[in-house]
Amino acid sequence: MTKKGFQPLLWLQTKGLPAFQKQSALLINRMTADPSRQHWTALEPSNNWSRRIIWTLVGLAGFGIVWASFARIDETVQATGKLEPKGVTKEVKAPLGGVISEILVKDGELVEKGQTLLVLDTEAAKAKLKALEAVRDRVAADLALSLVQLGQSPQLDQLNANQRNKLKALEAEYRSRIEASEKGVVQAQQAVDGAKAQLAASEQALLIREGMLADIEPLVKVGAMARSQFLKEKQEKITLEGEVKNQRATLRRLEAGLEEARQKLVNTKALTQIDFSTKVEEGQKQLAELENQLSETRLTLRYQRIKAPVKGVVFDLKPSSPGYVISGNVPESVLRIVPTDFLVARIFITNQDIGFIRKGQKVQVRVDAFPYNEFGDVKGTIAKIGSDVLAPDQTYNFFRFPVTVDLKRNFLDYKGKKLNLVSGMSVTANISLRQRPVIAIFTEQVLPFWDSLEKL
Repeated sequence: MTKKGFQPLLWLQTKGLPAFQKQSALLINRMTADPSRQHWTALEPSNNWSRRIIWTLVGLAGFGIVWASFARIDETVQATGKLEPKGVTKEVKAPLGGVISEILVKDGELVEKGQTLLVLDTEAAKAKLKALEAVRDRVAADLALSLVQLGQSPQLDQLNANQRNKLKALEAEYRSRIEASEKGVVQAQQAVDGAKAQLAASEQALLIREGMLADIEPLVKVGAMARSQFLKEKQEKITLEGEVKNQRATLRRLEAGLEEARQKLVNTKALTQIDFSTKVEEGQKQLAELENQLSETRLTLRYQRIKAPVKGVVFDLKPSSPGYVISGNVPESVLRIVPTDFLVARIFITNQDIGFIRKGQKVQVRVDAFPYNEFGDVKGTIAKIGSDVLAPDQTYNFFRFPVTVDLKRNFLDYKGKKLNLVSGMSVTANISLRQRPVIAIFTEQVLPFWDSLEKL
């Protein structure tokens, strides 16, 4: 059983080599001894050569151990993956409806930024432009009509005969509503005035009745007037008080009705103004939107060619022949472009190798479609490391971390020709993790043996 902290290299230098030398000397003596005599046979030349060979081998072994202790080699890890576009796939849409008259590209073709892809027939765009202009004229005329109602005086020549008749009808309706509200105020005022007159008369009669009761009350006490007559007068006073109270309540109700009629008149005028102001605001907004659409349509008519927004490969080309109809309601996708200017390699690192992976590490990316020994590789650097491990799936049956590698170029240089790389190509990446001493390769094989001895 070995002790803890055992060092193989120190043991080899202090005990292993001396023991090996001693055993080597005994073996040489046995090989050179004469068995028929009890003393050594003098074979000096053979003994010297054997010793030289042995010590040469020992020296080479010692030099190899020292060299392996200080010499370092790169430790690399290999990972697989594929090429992907760094940016998202660009979707090319037709801004307006129409019929495609020319198709200048095909699926899988490499196109440059600004290259014409499709040419549209402009008949549909022209028809839309004409319709937008008609709507714009109608909205502008309605806006002028609303401005007239607000008291402004736009150019009346913008109104046609039908709109002038409409303007007269609106003005008559507006006056009718105002007159009805004013009439309601007058009637409410008259009712209030009548109620005030009745209340004043009833209050005056009540005062007279109260004075009469005050005058006859002493006479009733001395017997000069019948008590029944006094009670009758007092009943009349109570009746008058009830009438006055009711008339005051009626007056308050009529005054509230008057105030309501006045408020209704104010509201009628205000609501009319608000109504036309809202129409003006909506008309101006709609007119501005129509002007924007007209500008876009005119621009589309001037630039009727659909061009590539980025350099890339044409993908999912929907029009197969001239005459393809594009809907004009919503911008329709006609093709996609996979960018090639910015390709990255997406590779997967195992749990055992992720510990020494860092951003900025150099990577050699080899494309499986182009053999490395003939076409070489593409240099790159690690740009992004996944923050969480991915579970095994049908393609990769091991836990893995996704790693993104930025490529220095998107092509291979082969005999002066550029071989463009395409998204989706499978790749193999070699990543240099760290430098290790050569002797570590051997100690990795020995240390498990010593660890097993320590557990005995």
